Amino acid sequence: MNKLLIIISFLLMSCENQEMFVNLKNHSGIGVFSRGENEGKSFYYQSILVTDDSKDKTSLKAELLAYHSKKSDSIFSDNKIIQFSSTFYESNSKTVYFIEKGDDPGGFSSEILTDYYDEFGIAEVVTKRVKNSNEFKTEISFKK
Repeated sequence: MNKLLIIISFLLMSCENQEMFVNLKNHSGIGVFSRGENEGKSFYYQSILVTDDSKDKTSLKAELLAYHSKKSDSIFSDNKIIQFSSTFYESNSKTVYFIEKGDDPGGFSSEILTDYYDEFGIAEVVTKRVKNSNEFKTEISFKK
């Protein structure tokens, strides 16, 4: 019985230190650039809630990049996709609204996820296909 309690305690402690990511399915998909040098070309975007971003910036950066890169190969298997972006938000009482809901731009109240980026955004990771090559360039920019 004591061994079971020790194992459970160890598992709980290790889970506490792990980042938890929630992909917002209503804020992910394929889009097409409407202007500029990439006009008509496709991109993939996703928005993710992070439930614990209390780690130091170096650890957090590594975890955000790792989460983003998990999908990169499958996204870029489509040669039409030239850019893949992941936007990370703090998970809180305002942003969890978007777990099951899309943007609601009209009516009595308006709820649009990107409106919360200034206040609750963590970072954005963008991977771009390098022109005329099979190489990719990834950059991360932190909000805070």
